[in-house]
Amino acid sequence: GLEEAQKLNRFINNLVEISRLESGLEAIRKEPVVLRDVLASSLKSLHPLIGKQRFSIQTQQDFPILKVNSALMELVFLNLLENAIKYGPADGEVKVIASFDATGATIDIDDDGEGIPESEREAIFVKFYRSKHGDRKIAGTGLGLYICRGIVEAHGGSISAIDPHDGKGACVRITLPQSALIPIDIEQETEEV
Repeated sequence: GLEEAQKLNRFINNLVEISRLESGLEAIRKEPVVLRDVLASSLKSLHPLIGKQRFSIQTQQDFPILKVNSALMELVFLNLLENAIKYGPADGEVKVIASFDATGATIDIDDDGEGIPESEREAIFVKFYRSKHGDRKIAGTGLGLYICRGIVEAHGGSISAIDPHDGKGACVRITLPQSALIPIDIEQETEEV
C-alpha cells in the first residue's frame, strides 16, 4: 500500500544520503530554513504513522533561522520523529524543544516511550545497530540514526541521546553551531517595511 511505498521511498532516500555522506559531503548547499517549516514538512510525510500522538513544538523566543540544507535536515527530523512515534505509546506526546545561546542552537526531540538505556546511548548512532532492548517488533534498518549523525556533523553540529526532560521516554539532542544560525533581528526587519 501507500504506507509501504513511502517507507521504501524513505529507505532509498536514506541509502542515497549515506553514500553521499560517506563520500565526504563537504559542500552541502545551505539555505535559510525556518525550523517549524522543516518540522511541519517531516510530520506531513509521517502522517500515515501518526495515531493519537500529540506533538508540541516549543521554541525559545526569537529562535534563529537555520542556515542548513533543508532536504537533509528534513531527513534528520523525519528519522527522529518517526522513531519517537514508533517507540512512544500510541497516545503519548512528542515534544520538540528548541533553544539557543551565543554558542549555537539546541533542538531536543523528547518522547514518552521506554527510553534508551544509558549503555546504548552511543551505540544507537552506529551503522546497522539495532537495540536488543525491550520488545522490538518494529521493522527498521538501523540506518536512521547513523544518517542523522552524519548529516548533523556535516553541518558542524552534534547529535546524542540525553536524559529526557521529564524523566521518561527518550530524548535526542541536536546541537548546531553559531555558523548554522541566522539571527532574527527584529528591529532591522521593522525598518525595512
